Amino acid sequence: GDGEAQLSEDGRWALAQGEPKDGRPSVRAYRTADGRLAGEVTFPAGEEVLAQWATPAGALVLVTRPEEKAAKDEDEGDSPVRLTLRFYALDGGAPRGAWTCPVLWPWGFDPGFPQLRPPKPFFAPDGRTLGIGLGGGDGAVRAWVLDAATGALEHEFTAPAGTQVPASRGDARPRGAFGPGGRVAVWAGPDVVTWAAPGAPPVRLSGHDRGTELAFTADGRRAFTLDEPAEGGPILRVWSLPDGREVMAVAVKDAKLLDRDRNLSDTNPLWLEGDRLHLLTTTGIRVFDGTPRKE
Repeated sequence: GDGEAQLSEDGRWALAQGEPKDGRPSVRAYRTADGRLAGEVTFPAGEEVLAQWATPAGALVLVTRPEEKAAKDEDEGDSPVRLTLRFYALDGGAPRGAWTCPVLWPWGFDPGFPQLRPPKPFFAPDGRTLGIGLGGGDGAVRAWVLDAATGALEHEFTAPAGTQVPASRGDARPRGAFGPGGRVAVWAGPDVVTWAAPGAPPVRLSGHDRGTELAFTADGRRAFTLDEPAEGGPILRVWSLPDGREVMAVAVKDAKLLDRDRNLSDTNPLWLEGDRLHLLTTTGIRVFDGTPRKE
């Protein structure tokens, strides 16, 4: 079909437009190792597909909303929508399951322009679960952990509105991360909201201008976030856990970061290998010493 391929985060799969079936679009999944077609899924009838992903657990995910709602939104502009994640096998295309978001998904806003931004997932290191975060217009933060193969709900997390700056309405593009021991974290406006485990109280990492990425040390005692202010270069921030205290801020000089909206791969540009923190830029990989200092 026409259009560019969309690479999976692990690089194993490429998704591309397929041939229409009964007047409905379809998506094809190819193995990048040999370029062979693995499966094809026709978009479900009566639904508009807003996004598509490939998960490390071998699932193709279609993010959908009812077509009737889509037509109504063209008149009303920015009313919240009901989103459903439909899971299919990448190999063969058989249905595996579905999950419908329990709250209506709000619209995001570029300057003066409403835009429906579907969720972007983040995956556990073992690839078996995926997370989705949402900062609503009321400032409250929600996160869900799903089985990455079937969409079955495993855990749900909630946090009240922050006392400083509430999450912007529809702040759903910046995604989150999994940490050791069941820790989950998501972006909510300028803050990171993190839970040590299901049922644990939320902790906010506050002080970002425009935070975009985060990563955790293997022992869970430190978090690293990437801040991209409107002026000046990017800043790496280091946080102590579980108290959420900022330990250090390091300016990344002469670095230009990848444009995530134009990058065909969903690769996370910030990651740890042992005690070394890596940051992917347009000119290469910057490496930082992530060893905790004595305080």
